Amino acid sequence: MIENKIFLVRHGNDDDGNVNHIDGLDGVEPRLSEAGVEQSQLAAMAIADELDRSDYQGRLNIFSSPKKRVADTAEIITREIGKYGFQYDLLFDDALSNPYYGETKKTKGLSQEDKVKLFHLAWRAFDESWIQKHDFNYRFGTPYGKYDRLREFFEAPFGESQSDIYSRVYGSLSEIIKKTNECDAVPIVVTHKTVARDVHGFLVNREAGDILQSDYRFGNLLNHGEVLVADLGNPEFCIAAIQSNLQTLKESCYRIAT
Repeated sequence: MIENKIFLVRHGNDDDGNVNHIDGLDGVEPRLSEAGVEQSQLAAMAIADELDRSDYQGRLNIFSSPKKRVADTAEIITREIGKYGFQYDLLFDDALSNPYYGETKKTKGLSQEDKVKLFHLAWRAFDESWIQKHDFNYRFGTPYGKYDRLREFFEAPFGESQSDIYSRVYGSLSEIIKKTNECDAVPIVVTHKTVARDVHGFLVNREAGDILQSDYRFGNLLNHGEVLVADLGNPEFCIAAIQSNLQTLKESCYRIAT
């Protein structure tokens, strides 16, 4: 039944690669490219086709990261699916934003291109540390990672750890399930690759209760504008599993800290 599903959508392609600005660095956010607009339209068509095949007549709750490229993707999707006669509510949620990687410092002498390369290096450091060590308390520039030289470029606390990301994403997912369950709506989440990856990893592994088993291959393969339909299962069980995972996460962080 489509009522027990959730749509996960990665935002359309942005213009970051062309103009070398990234996630608000220097006050500029990437916007959808022409290809990104087309991908967003195709995503809407894919969603509408799936709903049509299921003969769904209910309401849609669309949740989006407020980042410009994601918000624009969500608004294109709402506009397009509205043409098919579907009723919807569009809600923006900061908890669906991509990871925060810390404030930069000592970058006055760097070109914009070099700043972007620095951020890309930091992203790789973050992902590699998590995949290799499952280090909940990892921060850029700490002795835990092999990229200690990044320390001079990022202000403490060097951005979010994986535990920080899990906590806000899982908390947001819990609220999404509650809201859509209360009004019998189908949820559509328009977000970033990392958030979609973590939501999908949780849904795949929730019965095992293991927060360390997210499928990172999925995140790496999720293309711009791609739509994935995932199984939510029983809402009450799913919410309980989220709370259990968050408690496990909290206890794991406490053990590391002490």
